[in-house]
Amino acid sequence: MDELIRKVYDHIRETDLIPEGSYVAAGVSGGADSMCLLYVLIGLQGLLHLRLAAVHVNHQVRGGEALEDQRYVEQICRDHDIPCRTFTGNVPEMAKERHLTEEEAGRIFRYACFEKARRQLGADLIAVAHNLDDVSETVLLNLVRGSGLKGLSGIPEKRGAVVRPLLTVRRSEIEAFDRRCGIAWRTDRTNLERDYARNRIRLDVLPYLNRYVNSRAAEHIAKAAAVSAQAAAYVERQAAQAAEKIVREIPGGLEIDADGFVQLDGALQRELLHQCIGRAAGRMKDIEAVHIEMTAGLFAGETGRAVDLPYHLQAQRSYGCVRIVKVQESREEAADISVETFPAAVCLPGIGTVRMRLFPYDKKAPVPQNMCTKWIDYDKMKHILILRKRRSGDYMMIAGHRKKLGRVLIDDRVPRNVRERAYYAADGDCIICMPGGRRLSSSYMVTEETQRILEIRLEPDPS
Repeated sequence: MDELIRKVYDHIRETDLIPEGSYVAAGVSGGADSMCLLYVLIGLQGLLHLRLAAVHVNHQVRGGEALEDQRYVEQICRDHDIPCRTFTGNVPEMAKERHLTEEEAGRIFRYACFEKARRQLGADLIAVAHNLDDVSETVLLNLVRGSGLKGLSGIPEKRGAVVRPLLTVRRSEIEAFDRRCGIAWRTDRTNLERDYARNRIRLDVLPYLNRYVNSRAAEHIAKAAAVSAQAAAYVERQAAQAAEKIVREIPGGLEIDADGFVQLDGALQRELLHQCIGRAAGRMKDIEAVHIEMTAGLFAGETGRAVDLPYHLQAQRSYGCVRIVKVQESREEAADISVETFPAAVCLPGIGTVRMRLFPYDKKAPVPQNMCTKWIDYDKMKHILILRKRRSGDYMMIAGHRKKLGRVLIDDRVPRNVRERAYYAADGDCIICMPGGRRLSSSYMVTEETQRILEIRLEPDPS
């Protein structure tokens, strides 16, 4: 038996990750990791009395290359008499419709296909090919984005019907196994592009750590993740017990007793708030450290203070408690204002007058640094300039990365009444700036290549 198959087998038996006699459907993209997973499961088929199937998802991101990946996986499955279910979906279009990144949309679509295949096949488990390096990348990504214990726990070995048999195996071991066994694999060129933060960690950060800090950096990060997962599970249990005593249901949300809350350890406070916001929202996605910090700050504040949270939730300081409740959007309907010719002036009642002019860029002229005047590279705009209220799907480019507008405003501590009242200069769904605000979307910043400047200047109404 190959040493890697033995390693995976021993771990499976130790943890009972895949019970004997299971029907396992493996997610197979055709890449090195998933091909290794498929052949390891084939190698364990007799030992564990497994039934095997494969699931391939074509995201239609790479055109002909993706189709070649699909045909390759289907041929391998035919060669080994393994049933293969193939799903095809236009992920770029899904991402656009749902206002997600292609990476996010791809993951949602992929796991939906896995679950559909599992039900169709009558399989017990879906096996995916995440490895030890993936754990380390996830921990680093969550750490730099701002995460608590849960985010530092990496990737769970089992969640629902999804299992990850290769989670203790290094990527280098996987590729060595493939070469040793003569297994060809397909290379997804998008994994080599540095447009995604995860790819930069995979291609630059982890190799640097392994080379210059510790050759086993990835392993040590993964072990720390396992310890964090144990700690996170303990804190979750303790916070849930505390919530039974100090949290109660109220119409439209939850109420947390202030006296009981402040007596808790800080770790329990953060976890309890995370659980409460998730309960009120009906989901945990998009609940981040900044939301928990803002809500925690209310317990030391005065009655009447409030902070906005995702999914139209608001945390409100009241007498002896903090309430997390659903609030109705109070955004006033307002017509979009198209600006097609310059110079132009638009009066925004209660805000001021936005004056706009277009002129050639003099590279000797200093770019204004004050909040009321923004210079943008006009030739980088893709649509007609619109002044409008914010809406779902809006985003800004911050340091070259796409970021939801709501998150930008929360991070900048822009009060709710200001962001609801404000008008935004928009290029489609991309927000260029909020006239009078401090941010300017990085896609439109003036550079040495700029030819024409569009100046957007706010003259505020007298207060």
